[in-house]
Amino acid sequence: MNFVPVIGSIALWTGAFVGLLKLFDWLLSAKQKERLAFRAAALWVWLDDQRLGRFVSTVRSLRSQRILSLTAHCIVTLIVVSFLGRVFLGWSVPVDIYIGTPRLFIYQVWIDVAAIFLSAALLTFVLHPRLSTWIAGASSLSRFFYRAGSVALVSYAIMRFYIWGLMVMGLPLGKNIWDGSKFLSPASFAPGTVEMYGGKLKVLLISAITAAIGAPLLIETLLLIIILLCSIGWVLLIWCLISIHIVVKFLVLRIAEHKDGPVLGISALLVAIGALLKVFGW
Repeated sequence: MNFVPVIGSIALWTGAFVGLLKLFDWLLSAKQKERLAFRAAALWVWLDDQRLGRFVSTVRSLRSQRILSLTAHCIVTLIVVSFLGRVFLGWSVPVDIYIGTPRLFIYQVWIDVAAIFLSAALLTFVLHPRLSTWIAGASSLSRFFYRAGSVALVSYAIMRFYIWGLMVMGLPLGKNIWDGSKFLSPASFAPGTVEMYGGKLKVLLISAITAAIGAPLLIETLLLIIILLCSIGWVLLIWCLISIHIVVKFLVLRIAEHKDGPVLGISALLVAIGALLKVFGW
């Protein structure tokens, strides 16, 4: 990038803005200048009161945990509806669900769907509230992430152990499946025949049992991972806002202390905006 035109444009914009604002400064009365300085000081006090550190702790509230759990349930519902639409209505969406195994018949997809919804309902009222309450009850942010990360890791490890058990028993995990229990694409059905698994009744029974075990493991792991990732994302966002707050507070303080503070502050802001617009070609 050639920075010479950019630097020249910045200098031009600076001169124009400062000249314009100096004109306003000349037109303003002393009382009006004092009012602007007072408002700048008030803004600094307000920013200082809005210490964003307290917003980081919102991830440790039960209300936040409920919102994250609801988000995960909405995601699961959307995936299941999309999958059913692809299977029975021909929707062009790359979504498949393979929880129960072996799947040899198309109507077995309802076993997986029923297992997912029943597991989500069961976990919502029994297990997950206890885990989320324990996570949210952490005394500090670091302890919160320790608890959230540990339960997510344990849940994932249990699911891996379950999948390893399926492999030991010789049950198919499906094609291109994330260790046997994943939302995947394209659709997969188990290899082999009905007789290979001991008849149609055994196929349905084994499929129902594996779905009844695999679905809650998958759902709870998803819930815990969403809690962990969303909490990390929220904290990173708040830290960015804290950084902006510190910079703005510094600028407001300097503006409040300087006799030409309001003019200089607005001038610097407009120069920065003009420079960014020029850099990005707007």
